[in-house]
Amino acid sequence: MILPGGLGCITHKLVEILLPQYKERLLGNATVVSVATEKDEVRVHYTAKQTRHRLRKSRICCAPKLIASRLISISPPNKKAAMQHTRYAPYPS
Repeated sequence: MILPGGLGCITHKLVEILLPQYKERLLGNATVVSVATEKDEVRVHYTAKQTRHRLRKSRICCAPKLIASRLISISPPNKKAAMQHTRYAPYPS
């Protein structure tokens, strides 16, 4: 089943639900460049408004495995390779 408007409508609904309670914690129009673990924290590099930023707090990254494998520092190498070979299908089949 494909939802009207594709899967983007799920993202819009999620923002609609989360925005009232978490407005000050949500950031739109940003692109995650890399994610890496350091000791007990996660370092996230992202761009927003043509400026590069870095966060050093716990975050959640939601992305298809194919994309996450390129963003997140992953070991062992065979796990990264397996993630990169995952079939990507942007619509449910």
